[in-house]
Amino acid sequence: MNADVIIVGAGLAGLTCAKRLEEQGRSALILEASDGVGGRVRTDEVDGFLLDRGFQVFLEAYPETQRFLDYKALDLQRFKRGAMIWTGEKFTRLGDPRKDVIGGIKAAVSDVGGLADKAKLAKLWSKLELVKANGISSKGKHQTTLEALRDFGFSEHMIERFMRPLFGGAMVDPELENSSELFDFIFSMFGAGDTSLPALGMDSVPKQLATSLTRSDIRLDTRVARVAKGEVELDDGDVLEAEHIVVATDGPAACELIDGLETCEMRGSMTVYFSAPEPPYDENILALNGTHRGPINSLTVVTNTAPAYGDGRRALVSGSVLRVVEDEEKLIAQCRAQLSRWFHGVADWEHLRTYVLHNSLPRQAPDTMPPVHKSLDMGHGVWVCGDHRDTASINGAMLSGRRVAEAIVEASRWGFLEQPGPEEPRPRV
Repeated sequence: MNADVIIVGAGLAGLTCAKRLEEQGRSALILEASDGVGGRVRTDEVDGFLLDRGFQVFLEAYPETQRFLDYKALDLQRFKRGAMIWTGEKFTRLGDPRKDVIGGIKAAVSDVGGLADKAKLAKLWSKLELVKANGISSKGKHQTTLEALRDFGFSEHMIERFMRPLFGGAMVDPELENSSELFDFIFSMFGAGDTSLPALGMDSVPKQLATSLTRSDIRLDTRVARVAKGEVELDDGDVLEAEHIVVATDGPAACELIDGLETCEMRGSMTVYFSAPEPPYDENILALNGTHRGPINSLTVVTNTAPAYGDGRRALVSGSVLRVVEDEEKLIAQCRAQLSRWFHGVADWEHLRTYVLHNSLPRQAPDTMPPVHKSLDMGHGVWVCGDHRDTASINGAMLSGRRVAEAIVEASRWGFLEQPGPEEPRPRV
């Protein structure tokens, strides 16, 4: 087919780019190296269970998902707000202090954090209530998440038992080294809406985007070897041409295809799935490791939230590990030992699969975060998008894809394909 734009990568950034191009009357040819759409957002069926490739959640407050997705069709299954926190001897419940009054009173005298911490938590949510994707700026104080939490006055107890496991897990950043600007956005999204899972797996998100495309084509199992002005060369030597080329891969792959693109450091993680005869707890809530002892940072009984992830007989349990290790057998043994301190009956759990994710999310520390919305125009009709060009999130990936699509249409209107000279005005992207 003839397409206005060739997009390399059928992840959320590439699919959103194609969707927005179609909304503006254009078409795209999407080339995907793997056997399916979604990039890092994929779901497998294993022994009757749905296993997301890495534990992921859907934050319903994301502006870009609200703009492009049909939430009703996703049949979102919601988590209960708050968390169960393992403190070394028992679980302590921490609810949303703005909405869970009884839980907030109990939490105020808990061993997670004091009353002042709960008040600061509510104050921080209020402060960040108006933070939106397009409202993030790099004009503030450039500091790490940990520095910002300490500056805000949270106790070390609150940081270590709640903030580090929850947001270190959400950002795949156990040291809380990421920019406070990224934390502000993620924190505000947790507070502004529900956290959920699509009923049939996280890959329902990219699949919905892909099936909504009517003028574009997706070619799977098609690996791109080279990108240049107006063309891409495939692994088999074929050359495809288009006026605009969009590289919508993860950061490391984009660096291989685009000369001069700054290196994107990625953080790795692992996700361990078990099936259990009975759920270890009954609530649809996240369990956090508040002691940092053992490899699992957080755990959820997935089928408590989204029953269709299960096989109808056993519970599906997911544990997140914020590092990559080589010895999987040793890791599973360590996970079992850790969880046996948390729950009874772990010996009867069956290990289903371990996912090793070397490129979970981009590192976005203060030295790399500004500007939040990075340049997408590589010149000569070559563009780049992905979560490494925006916030490291589903929203960031989709926003960068939308920005590229709109910039391509604008560039075509102005007639700029070559790099503009110093006297030639041009919209900034």
